[in-house]
Amino acid sequence: MYYVYHISDVDNLEEGYIGVTKQPEKRWKQHCISKYTIGKTIRNNEWSFETHFKIIFEGTKNECFKFERKLRPENYIGLNEASGGFGGDIAGLSERWKKERVGAGNPSYGKKRTEDSKRKMSQSMREYYDSERFTEDKREMYKTVLSKLGAETVRGSVWWNNGKQNIRSLESPGQEWVKGRIPYKSEYKETSYYAQKQKTKSVTIDGVTYFSINEASRKTGKCRQTIRKMLKNGN
Repeated sequence: MYYVYHISDVDNLEEGYIGVTKQPEKRWKQHCISKYTIGKTIRNNEWSFETHFKIIFEGTKNECFKFERKLRPENYIGLNEASGGFGGDIAGLSERWKKERVGAGNPSYGKKRTEDSKRKMSQSMREYYDSERFTEDKREMYKTVLSKLGAETVRGSVWWNNGKQNIRSLESPGQEWVKGRIPYKSEYKETSYYAQKQKTKSVTIDGVTYFSINEASRKTGKCRQTIRKMLKNGN
């Protein structure tokens, strides 16, 4: 069961904040620490869950988001900064979201993560997709709504390259750009992390240790079968 809720100190639904949730108390706590308008309003006015959080509709997920869309069809109505419907302004991607999350506005922009940090992030995402939190509703949203959004974003555009990078757009980015895409070349990363990720075993040939038989083959020029025979014979 999903709920449409109204956060305000008045009953007028055009005022205040409209949202959808399955867990009202948890969602209230998230709003309380939010950096957006609703969070600042709650803290500045010392609003409480018991007094200012009201359930105005309940039903299936689609029914609730459809109802929310009727109350918040556009950005910046009441305390809402994005229009409602299926988890916020997914289809429109509001200007506020673009400003804060795209390019230099993204908190992670320009950051360089260590291999250990990347490994932990990858493991965390795998655990999330295998957990009960990744519901069938979310899986369906990723397959339909977000996939459709991605397709519409590039519809009608073509690839262009300047010999160094690729860009997809409707028109040529400049005179030095030509149609077509530079083929992606995967760079082999000779690190113990990638060797461990591929579950390879290090090998030693003529006193030199390589992360894997594949790497030894590339460095020595010997085929993999020859290297395996050498290792088997103890050479």
